[in-house]
Amino acid sequence: MAEKFKLLVGPGKNQAAQTIDIEQGVSPQGKPVTVKAQSGVRYQLAKADSTQAPHNVRAKRVGKDLQVFLEDSQQADLVIENYYNEMPAGFNALVGQAENGSVYEYIPENANAASLVPNLADG
Repeated sequence: MAEKFKLLVGPGKNQAAQTIDIEQGVSPQGKPVTVKAQSGVRYQLAKADSTQAPHNVRAKRVGKDLQVFLEDSQQADLVIENYYNEMPAGFNALVGQAENGSVYEYIPENANAASLVPNLADG
């Protein structure tokens, strides 16, 4: 059964925070949910029924886009278009809320700085 998540976008310039529903592995067109990156905006992932973040998130850079795989997905569930053109250098806009209520950037399981979202190589 596909899990449900939500993406909290923003707030950005002259806009309030936006919530986008994501159903793991499913979308109306069979494609991942796609949003356009906005400079300096945070993209907070959460479970559909709470404010807590999914525990396992994989990220992949494809050109200037950031693909996000939730939990054990085999295909991207979310694509943030033009992420690497819009985000300031070293800024990790992909975040989630921990059980203690604090919001954190996603970090890799290994300690390699090249695996951090802002440092991902294409592919």
